[in-house]
Amino acid sequence: MGRIKRMNIKKIIISILVLVFILTAVSIFFQEYGWKKETGKNITPVSTIPPLRVAEAIMRDGLGLAQEGRYEEAIKKYEQAIEIKPDYETAWSNKCYALIKLERYEEAVECYDITLDIQPEYWTAWSNRGSALLALNRTYDALESFDEGIKLNPRDSSLYYKKGVALERLGKWEDVLENYYKAVELDSENAAAWYSMGVLLTEMNETKEAIKSFDMVTRIEPDNIEAWKAMGTLFTYTGEFEKALAAYDQALRLDPDDSDTLNDMGVILVKLNRYDEAIESLKRSTQTNLTNVEAWVNLAAAYSNLGDDEKAESALTRARELGYEGEV
Repeated sequence: MGRIKRMNIKKIIISILVLVFILTAVSIFFQEYGWKKETGKNITPVSTIPPLRVAEAIMRDGLGLAQEGRYEEAIKKYEQAIEIKPDYETAWSNKCYALIKLERYEEAVECYDITLDIQPEYWTAWSNRGSALLALNRTYDALESFDEGIKLNPRDSSLYYKKGVALERLGKWEDVLENYYKAVELDSENAAAWYSMGVLLTEMNETKEAIKSFDMVTRIEPDNIEAWKAMGTLFTYTGEFEKALAAYDQALRLDPDDSDTLNDMGVILVKLNRYDEAIESLKRSTQTNLTNVEAWVNLAAAYSNLGDDEKAESALTRARELGYEGEV
């Protein structure tokens, strides 16, 4: 019996030693790797994750919020990322852009200044800083910002377009056109540059070139109603009435109740002696905008050409009630 007891005691001591060893090993494991109680899965302690990785994860949350248009919340995320890594220029830049979307332009400029102190060769920051300055009507400062961006990335179409917009505000027409041409040379799909170039060429009475520019816009953006309307106006000016009608048809496809387009189409149809169609278009114009004086006058003229003096007088009376003082 005594031998048996001694053997049991020995087993107990060995078991205790094994248990102590296991507990020590588990303790060391917890300290080294951490433990997520909810799932029982090991995770790396926050203290061992590089700050940049933590900041990047938080910034990605901010980008998700920005994509949903939740810019205020996105800014808070960017600021959290910046707090972890103060020289994180991407987080700074995203914060700046969110401020632009919120039209907080002064803050955006200050934000971009910090971004560029961190990374002076961040060309998109120079570009967006210029946009914020343009919004503040600080045109010369905006030009300097765009020029810095161009130095860093002379192949970016948007920078030349933005510079053209700034130069247009200063009335430097030749320089404006040069920058718009450069923008479309670098990116033939830059619809904004083509459109702005078309507007400028129209003002310069370069009608055929303006039509080409607006035509490019409609090829890139078939739903750009303003480009279709501009083409309709220019084709009317050159006497190419069928092409004008085709352009206005496209505009009305996009907005069937556009009173001005219906009026312009009615004027062309009168010129083509297609009075019934003209009257239909002009009536629709006055119905969609009861105060469109020009449409009432043109409707009166269309009725007059048809010999319907009573309706012509009725339309003219309505135009006079709206302030028109002439005849048809």
